[in-house]
Amino acid sequence: MPERKRAESGEYTPEYDDEDILQLLPEDDYVTIPGLLDGADIPRSTLNYHLNRLAEEGKVIKRKPSSNVVLWSRAE
Repeated sequence: MPERKRAESGEYTPEYDDEDILQLLPEDDYVTIPGLLDGADIPRSTLNYHLNRLAEEGKVIKRKPSSNVVLWSRAE
C-alpha cells in the first residue's frame, strides 16, 4: 500500500479535491453512490464524506426520496 503524502505541518494531504468529486457527477441527472463508484477508484466512505461536505457548501444537491436511497446531482 503506497504511503500517503503529508504536508509540512504533518497533516495528510487530500487525495481527492472538489473537482475530482464533481467530475464524477453527471451534468443534469441524479445518481446514487453505487452508480458513481462504477469505474471510479475512490473508497465509498471517502466519496460519501466529500459529497456530504459539498452538499453543505451548496455545490451538490442531495435528495433522499426514501429512507434507504440518496440521490446526488451537481448544483446549478
